[in-house]
Amino acid sequence: MNKTTFAPVLLLLPAVLQAQTFTQVAPLPTSADLWGVDFVSPSIGFIAGEGHTLFKTTDGGDNWTSVALPGYQDGPFYNVTFATPSLGFVSGNSAIGSKDIFRTVDGGATWAQVQSFPLGGSWYHQDYIDGTTGFMGSNGGLVRTQDAGETWLLRSGYPDCPVISGMDFIDANTGLVSGLIAGSSDEGIFKTTNGGQTWRLKHPRAANDVVYLSDLIAVADSGVGVVRTHDGGETWFQTGATIETGLGDIEVLGSNTLVGVSLGGDIWRSDDGGYSWNLRWIGEGDLPASWSVSFQDSLNGHVVGPSGAILASADGGLNWTRVNRGIS
Repeated sequence: MNKTTFAPVLLLLPAVLQAQTFTQVAPLPTSADLWGVDFVSPSIGFIAGEGHTLFKTTDGGDNWTSVALPGYQDGPFYNVTFATPSLGFVSGNSAIGSKDIFRTVDGGATWAQVQSFPLGGSWYHQDYIDGTTGFMGSNGGLVRTQDAGETWLLRSGYPDCPVISGMDFIDANTGLVSGLIAGSSDEGIFKTTNGGQTWRLKHPRAANDVVYLSDLIAVADSGVGVVRTHDGGETWFQTGATIETGLGDIEVLGSNTLVGVSLGGDIWRSDDGGYSWNLRWIGEGDLPASWSVSFQDSLNGHVVGPSGAILASADGGLNWTRVNRGIS
């Protein structure tokens, strides 16, 4: 599973703040709102955002180079995700026949526009099982590839597919998404066992993201709380954790280690599978906003957000360094 979002907490943790260090890396890549980030190695990474923003670094983020791609030049890129170190995708808004869906097979050295895409929409979410099979989710649609992104097939669409706010698949058929189905107004966590053709509501409460820890165990945010399942998503229970700003995006680092970022830019870490969380970074700037977290391994990760905000961690999310200032 390769994944790839309100107000800040007022009760600050002095020990956390004292552990933070601030380093400005020049040149600053952009002041655009950033929606996605993924690194394929410690040195090579990509960030994506509004205004057709796609930047590449080859030195771990010290310097960034703009990547120019065709398509909707004023439209955003919502997501950049690599299924393998060589195979990656950038997704934005599409019309039938593809516009802002791009694919690389050489680690981002070159990109090609996907020529045939089965559904128009805003493709915020990507998830890859391996180098062959993956999914993209939008505001009411799900597509799947089983040939490394050469072709994509529609699995479900409006009004039966959820408007997806987060998703994770354990294999080519079984997955969980958070969102709502416009046709029925059902909202919460949905499960599919046939590759997204049909969906069943399993937890009827709003959620932003959901992630698998194993075939049977998954974790999701639910309002200001966190829920878990031990039976593959059939039933859910509250962990007892409370996060005042909620979690917009969650990343799994290990069997019990998670890092989440809130809509307020607060970064949290759990070492017990989501039962308890420790605040590791206090959000700042214009709130609320969309933030995204991605780890390339159990130690190295990045968070991106509004006004070109980029933060980096080299110790599994325990400490974070702001690597730019964005717009002051």
